[in-house]
This record gives sequence, structure tokens and C-alpha cells, in this order.
Amino acid sequence: MANKAQPVGLKPYEQCLRARPYVAGSTVYPGDPVSLAADGQVDSSITVPLIGVALHYATVGQTVMVADHPDQIFVAEADSAIAAADVGKNCTLDLGTASTAYKMSRCFVDGSEVADTPTLAVKILGIGQAIDNTVAVDDVDVLVKINNHILGSHTGTAGL
Repeated sequence: MANKAQPVGLKPYEQCLRARPYVAGSTVYPGDPVSLAADGQVDSSITVPLIGVALHYATVGQTVMVADHPDQIFVAEADSAIAAADVGKNCTLDLGTASTAYKMSRCFVDGSEVADTPTLAVKILGIGQAIDNTVAVDDVDVLVKINNHILGSHTGTAGL
């Protein structure tokens, strides 16, 4: 069965461990990973280290709540097949093109960039549990954690 190709960014899995307010340095969409800039503001970014994931829409100068706990788990769609054997490996993210009409992120896990490299953005922790989520098929939902997190105690861990 084919999975639905509809990336909506990263969403906290189960409960949100912590959300803090930051000032948006650019337009951010809910589900966008964000980086902390030198001016203390956050911008949508896939450049590591990341500080978390925006929880709502904000424009320049507005406050945006960010799920910034280093142990937060997120669910996100991968653009290509992720197999059970990829659990424990690291991968990159792709911002995609946000929906300005619906004010939604289109960020996704880049399934073609799965490796054990410790500096990659996220670590794959599992496959999303849903009836319509088929493993090892394009557009599979996966559980991830920010691997290279600015609030973490290191620059990331190597994948398996």
C-alpha cells in the first residue's frame, strides 16, 4: 500500500516536553525546525545545530513557541523509503516549500541521506505506528529526535 505524500513538518510525538517563547527572525511555520541566530532570534533552518521545532506560525519580530527540549521526539514524513534497519541511524531534513495559503511547514526527513554521521540533524528512533503507514515505502512517517541540538551536551551521536 502506498503512503500518503503530505509532509507537514515535525510534530511533537505524544506529549510536548517543553515549549519556550523565542522571537522570530524570519517567517516560521508550525513544524519547521529552527536554529538560533547570533542575534538571539530563531529562523526556519535545517542547518545544525538546531534549537527545536516551531509550534505555530510567526513573522519577523513576533513571538513563536518552540519545542526546544533536547529529548523531544517528533514524528515526520520521510520523502523516500525508510526501513526498519535504518532505525538508530541519522539523517538530514529538507525544508521543502512551506504552504503560505495554509501557513504550514512542508519540512520532511530526507530518506536519501541516511548515514551514521554524528553531525546530521536528526536520529531515526522508529517507524510511526498507524494503519496507513507502511514501512520501507516512500513517504513513511518516522519518529525522530534532534541529534545535533544546541541545548545538548555534544554535537550529536553517531548512528548505528
